[in-house]
Amino acid sequence: MKSTFLKNINFEQLVIIFLFQYIGFIYFSIALSNIFLGIAIFTFLLGWFAKGINLNFSKNNILLFIILIIPLLLTVTSVLHSEDMANGTRSIRLRTSVLLVSFILAFTAFNYKIIKTGLYVFSSLSLIATVLTLLKATTFLGKGIILDPDFTFFITPIQHPYFGIYLLIALVSVIEFNLIRIKFLRIVTLIIFVSGIIISTSRLAYILLFFIIIYYSLINLPKKHAILILVTIAIFSGLFISVNEGIQQKFKHTFEYDNSPRLKLWNNAIKVLNNSDNKLLGIGTGDYYKTKQDPYFFKENSTGLYGYDPHSQVFDFFITTGYFGLIVLIGYFLIQVKWILYQNRFAVIIFIIISAFAMTESILNRQFGVQLYSIFIPLIFSKQFKRLQ
Repeated sequence: MKSTFLKNINFEQLVIIFLFQYIGFIYFSIALSNIFLGIAIFTFLLGWFAKGINLNFSKNNILLFIILIIPLLLTVTSVLHSEDMANGTRSIRLRTSVLLVSFILAFTAFNYKIIKTGLYVFSSLSLIATVLTLLKATTFLGKGIILDPDFTFFITPIQHPYFGIYLLIALVSVIEFNLIRIKFLRIVTLIIFVSGIIISTSRLAYILLFFIIIYYSLINLPKKHAILILVTIAIFSGLFISVNEGIQQKFKHTFEYDNSPRLKLWNNAIKVLNNSDNKLLGIGTGDYYKTKQDPYFFKENSTGLYGYDPHSQVFDFFITTGYFGLIVLIGYFLIQVKWILYQNRFAVIIFIIISAFAMTESILNRQFGVQLYSIFIPLIFSKQFKRLQ
């Protein structure tokens, strides 16, 4: 009786739905989000036990899995050579889902329809979160907070750069998978996502959004219409930035060292490692982050200061795993670039978004970023996203 009941359950679809609820419910509750991860893992194990999920341990899948968990392996390495290993273990705990979710997605052949269902769940939750965010933003009208980068965190449900990137992925998912068939509703949904991205005040999200709109205009519209949209967007973007002093200054300071916190933090990362006794293996995450410091209050030091998030996953690993980690990361990235060329358009766009984001944020130091990596990086390298030859 039980056996028959289990056989009638579509475990693969349930696992995907729960995994996308894991990332989608982060807008509303970290605890609820983690509960869905636990449910997804339990469902996966139950399905595996009941033979409702078949795993494929081919050489290619094993190699993919090893590549996917390299960030976690580097984290373990950085903890093992930390003097304060106990403090470093929190980084391993935070990044555990990289191992768990990568295992599920690398060895299970989820079909295209099931993955589309998962993206629909994520996009739906993103839409709800965006609508609620826009409604919340209206309560701050006249208070000088909306579109002010220093106060955006009052409005967005998760840290504003992550909010912008999440919505970019939801927007691309709606377009690529035609998740909303009614044209009017699809256009309204895309406008809502664009509005949410604008509210996020994320420079990277703005830049990526600009190129995404131009790209889709060029491939879907007649040349004259595409050029018209390009000119319109360029003019609108220029006016938008020119009338918003906060965002204008944010873009202006990007490449001005004295006014760019990121450039200073990246320089600090280089100073810290160059003045370390262990340049090869790095400082160790347990030691570097023993006393975490708020980057907002960062002040430069000639030899570099410990505890400051460098706001770049590359520089984070550079500090904590040294030149060894940097070499591994370069190899890891080159392999991914080679593989992504054989994947479809959706996979390539998502890869560009996440890779660019990882250059400007230490994404694995926050749950939002760990979820972003754990779900979408294994997904875009799956067989279901292979480019048609």
